[in-house]
Amino acid sequence: MMNFKKALFAAVAMSAVTACSSTWDVDAVKNMETKGSAFDKALKHEYTELAAAERDEHDWADTAMFLERAKAAADGASPAPEAVTARKIKEKYAEEVRVARERLVRTLDAGTRVTAPADSASAQAGYECWTQELEEDIQPDDIKSCRDKFDAAMNVIERAPASKAGKATAITSPSIVVGKNRYVIYFSFNSSQVMGDGRAVLKKIADEVIKNNITEINVAGFTDTSGKDVYNLGLSKSRANTVFNALKKSGLEKQTINTKAYGETNLAVQTADGVREPRNRRVEITIGK
Repeated sequence: MMNFKKALFAAVAMSAVTACSSTWDVDAVKNMETKGSAFDKALKHEYTELAAAERDEHDWADTAMFLERAKAAADGASPAPEAVTARKIKEKYAEEVRVARERLVRTLDAGTRVTAPADSASAQAGYECWTQELEEDIQPDDIKSCRDKFDAAMNVIERAPASKAGKATAITSPSIVVGKNRYVIYFSFNSSQVMGDGRAVLKKIADEVIKNNITEINVAGFTDTSGKDVYNLGLSKSRANTVFNALKKSGLEKQTINTKAYGETNLAVQTADGVREPRNRRVEITIGK
């Protein structure tokens, strides 16, 4: 499971293993108390299993990465599936991975974290195991094994019922035009990656700006109330920056694009603290003054 760069990292890392062994302490993370849901508990288990496999192959970078995600799950943060851009995946695999992630996120956000927590965690772990193997692209049997795990779990959760909460808050069109010169881009839980429909809306915005010689765009990022205030402020900033970068790449190099981050303030849908509400996980874009 290691390429040359990771092997080099491992050689260097081993020289510091005495001082930093906690970074790769799988057993310590396995024994951590899980504060979150049944999904978080299952996801922590899946990530520690992945970390153990990487540790056994002396892939210290991925061991540490999977353990950090296991810790987040143990803390009840329900980490979202890794973004496609988190791995350096060859172009020939990129579209397949993008479609798989969107399929996974769409299913999880329908509520299967609640109705099928173990299989949902297995699907997420299978996806991240698969992308990790694709990044290295040296062990076809491991690539297939991880992909098979993902597919098997997806076949289960795609047939699982959506939770009542998921049905009540589902967004049928992830990104929308809400009025003249105003747009909303929605995001998956704990994610700053633009969903499929969002890319089309961003293209529409860029075309509109260029067509009408608009020189100023305002981009505001928001989150729901789940998670800590400070974390949510950073997440809302990441969402705003993602949209900023996408607009610049769409040809808006000369335009002024202002970004602001509001965290969990200025909710689109009023909720109590700690509530996952898809309509609050958004970026609002206004073009023109």
